[in-house]
Amino acid sequence: MAIHISGIRHHGPGSARNIKAFLEEIKPDIVLVEGPPEADDILQWVSHKELKPPVAILCYQPDNPQQSSFYPFAEFSPEWQAILYARKNNIHVRFMDLPMTHHFAIENEMKKELQKEKPEEKPEEGAAPLNNYSISNNVAVEETVLEIRKDPMSYLAEAAGYEDGEKWWEHMFEHRQHNEEVFQAVNEAMQALRDAFPKKEDRLEQLREAHMRKMIRQAEKEMFQYLLSVSGIGASTARVMLSYMRPDELARAIISGDTRTLEGIKGIGKKTAERMILELRDKLAKHPMDSNILPMKNNTLQQDALNALTALGINRQAAGLAIEKTLAANPNLPIEELIKKALRTL
Repeated sequence: MAIHISGIRHHGPGSARNIKAFLEEIKPDIVLVEGPPEADDILQWVSHKELKPPVAILCYQPDNPQQSSFYPFAEFSPEWQAILYARKNNIHVRFMDLPMTHHFAIENEMKKELQKEKPEEKPEEGAAPLNNYSISNNVAVEETVLEIRKDPMSYLAEAAGYEDGEKWWEHMFEHRQHNEEVFQAVNEAMQALRDAFPKKEDRLEQLREAHMRKMIRQAEKEMFQYLLSVSGIGASTARVMLSYMRPDELARAIISGDTRTLEGIKGIGKKTAERMILELRDKLAKHPMDSNILPMKNNTLQQDALNALTALGINRQAAGLAIEKTLAANPNLPIEELIKKALRTL
């Protein structure tokens, strides 16, 4: 399976046009989009005739609603065009970013660490109030230290003769009429910038990238290739099947011999369902495809923690036992504490 990574600008009309043309050209088997995997179940509504962009996904922590994140989409959003293409062509599509459960837990942990490093200082009783001002020539001047950071994209713009990185991107990519190899060019440019200007260690970004790499590897192994190996099933039928069910759901139906569920898929009759079970049951039993992300509607504290640990590569059964043991001793733990304490028991 060939992998194509497409670098885009969020809400870039040219990027949206290019991604649509690119997908129509390569006709992918599966589409992965940077976004929250907890929202996979609502992607089915993207192609609904009554859902018109602009729209947005809102993710929030139920016990702390102000901890939230928006994912906005417009008609000219490349992500929207990619999802829409997949839905209209019965191609499996899902989000591939680090789950928001992990984002929120990491944010809370970072806040706590910051508070420990910089505790609020309380002046002694009767002492003069502390401030961030220095006295120079009888004038109070606030002392501030600003970290000046240059946008790495501006270096590419300057090399091309542009003073503004935004204008350079607009002219080179958004207004581009011929999009041959445009995404390869973007990927190479971004890699060059990362090599030339490495960031300080960013734990969240490292986890995001590791998770997305894992999702790509998982997509390579999934059901499409298995289905094509069954006599009588072609690419279009395989896409239809994967648009009806998630790969892990389809695998469970095959392993359990559930012909009724398989026959419920458009175009799949009894003989085809029985052939799939006969040819794939043993193969899939040896390589289970348990989904690491549970649907949002079924999420509980325990399931969120289980999702977090399995996404880190921990065996699902071992993670479940660690969570149960932790909750038995501390039943009222918040999610981030539950994950940390469960990790210590493994």
